[in-house]
Amino acid sequence: MMFAFAIDGRGRWTEFNIGPFRIDTDQDPQEAREALATLEQLRWILGGMLESKDLNATWPMRILITSRADISSQQFTQAHGEYVLAVQSRQSIPFQTVAKLFIESNTPRLPPEVELQLPRLFEHLEAHGSRVTWASPPPHPDLDWARIQLFATNAEYAGRFHIFLNNLRGGSPLRTAEANAFGSDSNSLEQEAKQFLASGSMQAQTISARPLDPKRDLGQHSMEDVLAELYLADTKLTRKAKEAEGTYKAAIEAGYAALGQEGIALIVTQEGTDATEYLNASMAAGSKDAWVYAEAARRLPETQALSLLRTAAELNPRWYLPVYLQAGFAKDPLQKEALLAQALKLDPRLPDVWQELAVVQSINGKTMSAQNSWARAEDNAMSDEQRQRIRGARNASENNRLDAQEAARRQVENAARAEDQRLRNAQMERIHAAERRANGGITSSEGARERTEVMPWWGEDNPLLEGQLLKVDCIEKQARLFIKAGNGRRMELLAKDPSALNSDHSPGLTCGSQDPPKRLSVTYKPRIDHKLGTVGDVTSIRFE
Repeated sequence: MMFAFAIDGRGRWTEFNIGPFRIDTDQDPQEAREALATLEQLRWILGGMLESKDLNATWPMRILITSRADISSQQFTQAHGEYVLAVQSRQSIPFQTVAKLFIESNTPRLPPEVELQLPRLFEHLEAHGSRVTWASPPPHPDLDWARIQLFATNAEYAGRFHIFLNNLRGGSPLRTAEANAFGSDSNSLEQEAKQFLASGSMQAQTISARPLDPKRDLGQHSMEDVLAELYLADTKLTRKAKEAEGTYKAAIEAGYAALGQEGIALIVTQEGTDATEYLNASMAAGSKDAWVYAEAARRLPETQALSLLRTAAELNPRWYLPVYLQAGFAKDPLQKEALLAQALKLDPRLPDVWQELAVVQSINGKTMSAQNSWARAEDNAMSDEQRQRIRGARNASENNRLDAQEAARRQVENAARAEDQRLRNAQMERIHAAERRANGGITSSEGARERTEVMPWWGEDNPLLEGQLLKVDCIEKQARLFIKAGNGRRMELLAKDPSALNSDHSPGLTCGSQDPPKRLSVTYKPRIDHKLGTVGDVTSIRFE
């Protein structure tokens, strides 16, 4: 008998809707109209503050007004692609919570002085047509409340309050956002807020909001009892799961398989067990909830998972999770960076994802972008402890980056040193060949022994460089040599006293471009001169 409603399908429930709101009631329809009109005025006012003409939360909101609501719960449940809440007739709707959902869906984490107080402006919201009363002070207001009410409602500041919030959303500190938005010294503004608090004159404000006719502008239609009972069961998920499960099964029997199977999947997932059977059944029945597809994707291999995640992203393009989970499959660091950035655009309040993005950006060589992402991770931390952990990870990442840079530098140096050694060996071989020719053409193939051993004039502290002299800059009594090495690398060396150099068989150094370039071998002592841009001092020159 408990589920008789699911069979006859008659609708004693009425649904009213506008924008992202649905109000379902089995009570007085006029009460539902008034509640929905008030919600829409909240959205209109907050949308102006957040510079959004069509403000939406991550999920639409459904509120049931019924005598069967559990008055002990004033929290929304996320189920069936919506935020769902049930209240009793004449029970106040938690407008502060509604405002909080909109704010969290459309801003990064704001400074705590604003994050906590901004939703409270709407706590005792009342709307009568286009006349809205809001910003009722709490029983014990503090400076944070006084500041928000002053800036949001005072005629001198209210017109620029959206600029204040926009500065905060961009990462500006509170004092900086004040000065930028209101054009006054932040110390003066803070002093004014203190005086406003001390005056005890804070009162609710009445303003003209959106012109709205509840009878004309709100959608209205009857709703089957089975659906109303299913949405009411959503509000009992965490407290009365068994009762909710029975309602979901009745919905399946009544022809709402996608919704009912999803409801059971929610319960099973909540219990920590595998919900694959119910998720698959919900998808097979044509589920339109992004959560179903994203949750099912967690248990599948890459190709199947990506297909479901793309479907989830299409069903709810405001939800970050399907995009974030796709990033987990990305093999290309640049693709992963793009997906993480897209996820954070949808929900910028995720410090762990900001941290993950920072690491990927460092891998991609985008140091400045990575530094910004680390800063956003700290800004969106939910506690000082989390902020400290992020800071520690940032320091470790920076150290790893510097270590990698140093390793890369050493690798280049080692490669250059190996190339120099190769050139030395080649030069030695040419010298030996010349000595063999000078000693009568004796070759190793004839079994002759070398008659003398040539001692090199270079060493580790006095390396040899072979190449072409391209240019000579004469700087007073010194000369700066521009040399192109055999491997194509260009080097600049300094001849402190060209006349004292060993220049056997040398045509001498002439200032200016060398046309054509002259082949030469030089030894030099490594020394970086930042002013002249040279990397060593020439100790000897041999022209060929």
